[in-house]
Amino acid sequence: YFSSKQEFRRAVPGDSSSFFGIFATEDIVEGELLTSVPWKCVISAEDEEDDEDESNPYFFCASKRRLLSEMRMGDRSFYGPYITYLLNQPRGKIPSDWSN
Repeated sequence: YFSSKQEFRRAVPGDSSSFFGIFATEDIVEGELLTSVPWKCVISAEDEEDDEDESNPYFFCASKRRLLSEMRMGDRSFYGPYITYLLNQPRGKIPSDWSN
């Protein structure tokens, strides 16, 4: 589900170099459902737990390890189209790169 009160577009309309985002097109009431994603479509750590050993901060998070595993599978992954999208984005264009 994706509410009609929002739109998916570039941050700067007409500028193909700007990032994509979701923007409100109408007022949104607190608690209103905007988007619903089936759990099977979410890349998550599932049954994996975060490591107790923080010696390698890049792989401490189970969700990161799962994403890396899916990325290595490429087109064989259930998430193949999304993985391809992520891998084709220039640096700084995906939300994890937006903050310092």
